[in-house]
Amino acid sequence: MRSQMHLTVAAMAVVVTAWLAYNRDVTDTSTFGVSDVWQYEMVPIESGAVGPESFAFDPHGEGPYTGVSDGRIIKWNRRESRWVDFAVTSSH
Repeated sequence: MRSQMHLTVAAMAVVVTAWLAYNRDVTDTSTFGVSDVWQYEMVPIESGAVGPESFAFDPHGEGPYTGVSDGRIIKWNRRESRWVDFAVTSSH
């Protein structure tokens, strides 16, 4: 009877440890990215446009540039930490 109690306690310890390890990993990846490798900050795009549709960099290391749904091409300004208008596409 005593050995069955030890086995039950050991099994419960394994289950609780596995559950805690699983929940810690889920919390870490959903909050900080994949094990803190991918960190990101959400930066809203002014004027209510949605995007990005794609990203591009130029040979001088500027950018990224991206197109958004209202036809603008915006560029990331590192000094100001914000998106600025770079160009506007037209339907002509």
